[in-house]
Amino acid sequence: MQNVINYLCSLIPSALGAFWNLLIAVVILIVGHIIIKKICRKVANRDYNGKAEQGLMRFLAFVLKISLYVLLVYTVATIVGIPTASFVALIGSAGLAIDLALAKKTVLEVISRYNKLIRPGGTSVFVSATSESSVDICFRCWAKSGDYFTERAAILEDVKFSFDAAGIEIPFNQLDVHIKNDNE
Repeated sequence: MQNVINYLCSLIPSALGAFWNLLIAVVILIVGHIIIKKICRKVANRDYNGKAEQGLMRFLAFVLKISLYVLLVYTVATIVGIPTASFVALIGSAGLAIDLALAKKTVLEVISRYNKLIRPGGTSVFVSATSESSVDICFRCWAKSGDYFTERAAILEDVKFSFDAAGIEIPFNQLDVHIKNDNE
């Protein structure tokens, strides 16, 4: 009986430590939730003096909200003692999916502004290939033969500017050149 009591007494410090960690995690979760709601509400409802579309600001607030909640859950998981290595891989995958969706939506919004397209409802945006440093997104829409090249060029240029405005980077191949000087 004395061994059982000694064993139970030896568990008390670790149980108290786990309880305090859990209590701290719950407090951080509640306070973090309140702060995230306030930040996202300010971003979504701010005017920006007409320099940004309200729909874009709401989308950015949504992305910010998801990012902050992921950070909050990661922090709480670390405090509680949950292994987070696979969590980091999951975050990377989710980030890629969100970016791929922050990119397809931008292309669709650009195409919707062109009124010379024959069937804008038949427009599709899709991933056509993946490579070492990029995911290739293509679009398909319809225009009259005489308008094809001018509409295509205008849409591509508009997509590029819209990507720049949304912070979507287009990867470019890089080549490092090293010049060897035989005189040294």
